Amino acid sequence: MAEHLSLSLRDDDPWYISQNAYNIISAFIQAKDQPDPLEAAKELGALAPANRVLQEAEEAESYVSFLLEFWELFLRIARQVPHDHPAQDRLVQLVAELKELPTSDVESDRVIWTSLEGLENCVQESWIAPSDKEDTFEPLQEWVNLNSMVSRLYGAGLMDWYYFGIWTLRDSFETNDVSLSREDILSSRVSAAAEWIKYSGSRLLHLCETGESSLSEHTSLASAQFSGSSVLSPQRWAFWKAAFEKVADSNEQEEGLRAKASRAASSM
Repeated sequence: MAEHLSLSLRDDDPWYISQNAYNIISAFIQAKDQPDPLEAAKELGALAPANRVLQEAEEAESYVSFLLEFWELFLRIARQVPHDHPAQDRLVQLVAELKELPTSDVESDRVIWTSLEGLENCVQESWIAPSDKEDTFEPLQEWVNLNSMVSRLYGAGLMDWYYFGIWTLRDSFETNDVSLSREDILSSRVSAAAEWIKYSGSRLLHLCETGESSLSEHTSLASAQFSGSSVLSPQRWAFWKAAFEKVADSNEQEEGLRAKASRAASSM
């Protein structure tokens, strides 16, 4: 049986739409039976400004504001779901159903869910690897949880923002960041990188074998070891595999991390 989730909205004065969305998502991912992700998606779609009945004196927000608020909430929840909990899969199912919703924005006549508009920006805002400034375990674990969610979305073909995975692998194995001298931070970053191999490894490998990087990617994906056309290359993939193997073979690391690294390297 999956462990009980400890979730919270993390907002002392939430917008009522955020509260409603939280209630829907929380109930869906914690249901003991097999809930219907389409029904949950429809309930969430009904909260969009074009679909809901506005409260007295309420002015409808723009669809952009609605989506940014929604995806920020979604990621806040995802960070609280352990990387190995079944609720991670339910969140992916929910996103898949949201992409199929026909909900449109009246003013722009745009289908607001299909491209997951706003999600990429919200992920970017939250994409901060743990450092030696952390004084609690929570952000270290939530970094792994967040990477697990985004890697699952990428692996499932629901989004194409592979650069999040490259950044995580790079920041785990290609940096001289002094934070990595802390065992708990190293564990968090390597565990996060392992999530990308587990759920998106085949897509990332294909990119490294066949991908052609743009000039902007030469800068954003580069490291001291890999720059220019090598930012997406078989050589970089081999480097990551060797890095996982090094962690797996290190007697200085705890057994759980070594096992994760070993599984990642074996599947590469």
